[in-house]
Amino acid sequence: VLIEKVNKNIKNIDGVIIQDYNKGLLTPTLIETIIDCSNKNKVPVYVDPKFSNYSSYKGVRLFKPNLLEYNAIAKEENFGPPPKSGFHLKEYMNSEILLLTLGSNGMSLYHDGIHESIPTKARQVFDVSGAGDTVIATFALNDVCGLNPLDSAMISNLAAGRVCEDIGVCPITIDSLIDFFSLQYNLEQ
Repeated sequence: VLIEKVNKNIKNIDGVIIQDYNKGLLTPTLIETIIDCSNKNKVPVYVDPKFSNYSSYKGVRLFKPNLLEYNAIAKEENFGPPPKSGFHLKEYMNSEILLLTLGSNGMSLYHDGIHESIPTKARQVFDVSGAGDTVIATFALNDVCGLNPLDSAMISNLAAGRVCEDIGVCPITIDSLIDFFSLQYNLEQ
């Protein structure tokens, strides 16, 4: 049923986010079918993986593991230490972009033969729930709107930082992101 829905609606969407929580719904067959259908229709796919399915996520626009997932994959595939191993993983996954989330150490972005580090800004963190979801959703939205990977990653980093300042899972709104961005960079609104 899910595959039928994807096939029926793929031409009417701008991008697909696959957020794998390793709960059983996303089987390798389903993942590969979604990616294949999306690629055939030139719809970008953005993936926040779990280790057990990572080999099914090849050929996507963005592959976004956290540090724990990244280290497990890099070790299993003998990629060596970062940052060079990031290029190996990006190539192995056949992804256009690799965005490695590093928690309080920011992010590492790999795209177009470039490695860029995106630091976090100092802030009070109360709860990291939803930070990864915020990163991938914000990145995907910026990317489908035409922002370059570095700007998309930087805005995603700020958005994730903003949601970590509240207790529990909270949404990021355009107004809260604008306010937060303005405060971080001392901009006039």
